[in-house]
Amino acid sequence: IWFSTLREYNKLYTSYLLHWEMIRHASELNAKVYSMGRSSIGSGVHHYKSQWPVIEKKIYFNNTNPSAVNLRDQKWMSEVWKRLPGFVVDAIGPNIAKKIY
Repeated sequence: IWFSTLREYNKLYTSYLLHWEMIRHASELNAKVYSMGRSSIGSGVHHYKSQWPVIEKKIYFNNTNPSAVNLRDQKWMSEVWKRLPGFVVDAIGPNIAKKIY
């Protein structure tokens, strides 16, 4: 989620540049591992990440308590989220991300 960009600028591939710079930075630090993060199999993001020499690891979600509401299915929340001021997103985003991811 940290490499998300505004949809109208996707044609400029800014998220690709962000990954490239992070990989370059990790290389300068002599890092041995760089995590490209999660993505759904078959998605555009997954295809992009697969172009790098990656080792894919499946992540299994296990939750014994069924949720009454699936936040991923609430499309209206995405629209609201896009319009929130940055300081609000920075303040509450990590807590919400824990519940989704």
